[in-house]
Amino acid sequence: MKTNLWKRNALRGLALITAAAIVCLGLAGCQSGSAGDCTASSQQTASTGDSASSGGQALAEAVYPEELAYPGEDDYDAWEEWYDQIRAKWDAETDAAGLVDFFSDSSRVFLSGAEGENLVYSPLNTCLALGMLAETTAGESQTQILDALGAEDITTLRAQVQSLWEQNYSDDGMVTSVFANSLWLRDNLTYRQDTLDTLAACYYASSFSGMMGSSGYDRQLQDWVNQQTGNLLEESVSGLSLKEDTVMAILSTSLFRATWTDSFSEQNNTQGTFHGSNGDEEVTFLNRSHSGTYLTGEGFTAAVLSLNYSGGMWLILPDEGVSVDEVLAGDGLNQILTYLNAGEEELSWEDVGLSAETRLISFSVPKFDVSSEMDMLDGLVELGITDVMIPGAADFSTLLDMSQLEDGAFLSTAVQAARVSIDEEGVTGAAYVELATTEGAEDVPPEQVDFVLDRPFLFVVTGVSGAPLYVGVVNQMG
Repeated sequence: MKTNLWKRNALRGLALITAAAIVCLGLAGCQSGSAGDCTASSQQTASTGDSASSGGQALAEAVYPEELAYPGEDDYDAWEEWYDQIRAKWDAETDAAGLVDFFSDSSRVFLSGAEGENLVYSPLNTCLALGMLAETTAGESQTQILDALGAEDITTLRAQVQSLWEQNYSDDGMVTSVFANSLWLRDNLTYRQDTLDTLAACYYASSFSGMMGSSGYDRQLQDWVNQQTGNLLEESVSGLSLKEDTVMAILSTSLFRATWTDSFSEQNNTQGTFHGSNGDEEVTFLNRSHSGTYLTGEGFTAAVLSLNYSGGMWLILPDEGVSVDEVLAGDGLNQILTYLNAGEEELSWEDVGLSAETRLISFSVPKFDVSSEMDMLDGLVELGITDVMIPGAADFSTLLDMSQLEDGAFLSTAVQAARVSIDEEGVTGAAYVELATTEGAEDVPPEQVDFVLDRPFLFVVTGVSGAPLYVGVVNQMG
């Protein structure tokens, strides 16, 4: 297996924070077991009782993978052990190759048609959350989610999700790449314990039970998300709530901190013009040069800014006269992700259809802070997920006896809010997704290339495994 060069670099420390939340309203209450082997217990049912107050009760806490702490300066044995752990993660195989089509297809669906606005999307968190949703469904409802994710069956999906989680998970004091899942349940409903045990074991999901629609339970939910995302999404999280007809909410979050392998010097910053979709803007550009892989594809060029002991930020610049939507409609994103997630398969950039040269790349990247909100329902339909939105067709029977819900349940809301910014030190980002189901229904050559991102461009922030944490469209600075 190839090892990405940026993975060999020393870590310095700042920041990507991502969060995605899936809220599924109208399912049943649940209880998680301890994380461990990805297997379910025997089938049985259980029910949540009345909560003593409007705040919820913790039913179970997920057990996360143990991480070696970043060693002390003179602890040589600990350093060797720590490096062995890092190398093991880099060399570990994931099943992510099977998810590449979902990562690229869903990015196209949710990022196209920005109409001059900025958009940010989190493929990995969406995958995690949809995986949990698939675990609660049956029949055609589950099949459509699996087909959208590109998973052969639910067992394959569990293996893909768990290997991605375990390879990308890091909480050693140098790199933070932590995921958290939870289930928020309504009192007095019966659920299938084997489904809940599978969610706990494969998705590390904690569970809570409380009174839907109460301010106390909403505050508990918001506090949990803020804690998992380092309080970087407080404004967006304040809007999360569980309505009275909510039966279950699934929350999936991620927290990622890493710095550029080579930070930008503020002394090298320049003022320049970004030719945005809505007109020219005077902005601050970050500038530095390094030898790296310079890609040329149909209608675009691309290069990567590496992150210490992590992945990197791939910057994709459409050619003059080519729009971001045209690049999204092509194969470029899929080609890059296919290479990055090839696993044991030995691929060259040429194998995936891209021209790659080692160049001295002179980066000029605008400092940006972009955010967006989007409705995801139509996008999910385009991806083939439809039955969960149709009363009477939505099937959540893997989790509960549907007869408990007199009018059934269906997905009625799918919304995402996200934000990503970069500066001299690194990247910071945040996002959440809400899916609401209501009851009822990367030898310096002699030549140098200037890579100046002074017009609309795409970016992809990847984790250790190459999986995309964020994909975004930057159309304007304002």
